[in-house]
Amino acid sequence: MNREAVIQELENQLHDLTRLHIQHHLENTEHFQAHKASITRYVRENEIDVRRELSPASANQYRRYFL
Repeated sequence: MNREAVIQELENQLHDLTRLHIQHHLENTEHFQAHKASITRYVRENEIDVRRELSPASANQYRRYFL
């Protein structure tokens, strides 16, 4: 998978996580926590520099849930 596709996939996952939280209020569910863990693994496995490689909106979402 090329780098742009890897970054796009991460941004899509972050948008899904935000939707689960804001629209559906599922932040305290097991599924939400598993999704966060999956994102953490994806960032680590693909060695993504979230501050440099993500769009500004996605970087804000990442900071909100992971920092």
